[in-house]
Amino acid sequence: MCRWARLTREGRSATDIAFILGIAVRSVVRNRALAGLTADYVRPPAPSEDQLLAAKVLLADGASYPEVARILGFSASTWRKHLPGFAWTKSQAGVHAKAIQLLGRKAGVSR
Repeated sequence: MCRWARLTREGRSATDIAFILGIAVRSVVRNRALAGLTADYVRPPAPSEDQLLAAKVLLADGASYPEVARILGFSASTWRKHLPGFAWTKSQAGVHAKAIQLLGRKAGVSR
């Protein structure tokens, strides 16, 4: 049995195997694919129904996808995928940036 196959079965990552064997990570991935061996991949859980509802409320209230991501977790792209159609227009983004800039000036924060 090849060393990379044994290391794969031990649960080592492609990066670890490449380092141990002194080969490129792509070589490990290619050899695994040719042999039908793949590292176990666990897909992260999708947002729950409650999280989707909370995100929809935030987005409808004007929050951006990155803001929803910071508040509820997951990435902004996850929220875009599950709840499309809430993206800001360039005009809305500009108004928001200007408001943040003005609020910073009133608070004495300089940038």
